Amino acid sequence: MQQDAEHDETTVISVINNINRNQCHQSEAPTLAEAMQGEPARGENNTAHANQGDRSTRQKNRCPHHPNERRVRCDPAGQAWCDRLDCWDCYRLMKIGEALGYRCLTDQGGQCLINQGMEAWVTFVLSQRPFMVMSATQQAIALCQALAIEVPDLSGEVTRLVEVPPAPS
Repeated sequence: MQQDAEHDETTVISVINNINRNQCHQSEAPTLAEAMQGEPARGENNTAHANQGDRSTRQKNRCPHHPNERRVRCDPAGQAWCDRLDCWDCYRLMKIGEALGYRCLTDQGGQCLINQGMEAWVTFVLSQRPFMVMSATQQAIALCQALAIEVPDLSGEVTRLVEVPPAPS
């Protein structure tokens, strides 16, 4: 009886490990930066952002994280973002980047978060997790303040939302 109980416990642990292993592999989806027509990723951190939809639906005039959203606004690089919170943060970071002239952004330890140039900023917002985008936004705001550059006022951005046609099925 004890041998049967040990066998059952081993079986349960084996099944749980197998499920966890499969979930890890499923979450390792390609980054959005890889989906962008061969553009090299220029940001220092290139962890995958939650990947939703397939590659054919990732168009610049659609939100890269929520391609089925019908109302979007475009950042200075022309990338569309919906009005969900994580996408708003990406849009906000790009607007602050525009005010900074897309200069190199470093963290408090002096390590490069985003390399210089609009392409590097676009690659960063398309490939990073929401927490990294929020952290970079705080660093960008601090840089604006240090350089006496006015942080863009985004209070009227609701009026910039535009309707896009439904995503192709």
